[in-house]
Amino acid sequence: KMLLSSVKSCLSTRRLERLFSVAPARGMDVICPTIGLSPERAEFYHMARAFADSELRPFASKWDRECSFPHETFKKLGEIGFGGWLVSEVNGGTALKRADVMPIIEGLATGCVSTTALLTIQNANALVIDKHGTEEQRKRWLPGLLKMEKLVSFCLTEPG
Repeated sequence: KMLLSSVKSCLSTRRLERLFSVAPARGMDVICPTIGLSPERAEFYHMARAFADSELRPFASKWDRECSFPHETFKKLGEIGFGGWLVSEVNGGTALKRADVMPIIEGLATGCVSTTALLTIQNANALVIDKHGTEEQRKRWLPGLLKMEKLVSFCLTEPG
């Protein structure tokens, strides 16, 4: 109350109405997500954000409402190299560092958090095959996983 009365005494009522009738700031209006990033990582963010703006956000509520999975969108993610972030280049991935991947995840999540979460699971599984699979498993699975033509997941459980 003291703060409000102090503000009111300093500003005219008309100015207060203008100040407080403005919609609250959201998302990128509050802070730029690329502050402190290298130019390359900022570019990763902008690429992912552009994809989210055109390919995720316009359809996310429809996918949720219809309980559908965006197969074609996942294939587009594979086409731009988002299917094997951490997978070695020798096995078809982009061999990014984890710090490179975070701006991508943040940019994509602005369009659809659940689709982005599924993409991170796809990438985690591809990384496991890249790191711990046999050469035969890598040849069999990674090409389709990286292009998002094959989808994988994993299951977690608690003992007992």
